[in-house]
Amino acid sequence: MVRWRRRVLRRVASFPLAARFIRLRADFRIDSADAFFVQMGMLTVAFFRGLDYVAMPADTVPAVLSSVERAAPLDTWGYLFILCAAVGAVGAHFGRWRVCAVGHGLLVAVYVVFGIGSLADVLERASLTDSSLFGFRTGLGWIVGAAVVHAALYRSSMNAWRSANAR
Repeated sequence: MVRWRRRVLRRVASFPLAARFIRLRADFRIDSADAFFVQMGMLTVAFFRGLDYVAMPADTVPAVLSSVERAAPLDTWGYLFILCAAVGAVGAHFGRWRVCAVGHGLLVAVYVVFGIGSLADVLERASLTDSSLFGFRTGLGWIVGAAVVHAALYRSSMNAWRSANAR
């Protein structure tokens, strides 16, 4: 482990709640088969999100779109999701972990942009109408639910690539 990480972990571990979390983190391990299934599941979700955008009839406009989704045609977003998911899946299937990491990294970027756009729309609506903050679950879901998982899978893929190249 990198020296600065050890120092940070020692300082954080001095707090009782953080010490419990670090112990949990150390005990929480999933094997490579489970990680592969999580990876394929998340890539499948991204693929079908893209397919949903592409398959939508041209004359149909969803009732709620964030400003980011409105910034480009839905087909464009759909093909981007499909491409990122396909790159990740092909890389994972053939054990090309750097290619897989590229797919996950691009999905992190797309989900973060979608999430920030959605949260910005919520804040804009709240400031214009003096209403309470509501509707933020979509943006948080994209950022926390999807981007964070893809970021972890990106890191996992890069670690697999590094360990494969270290041999």
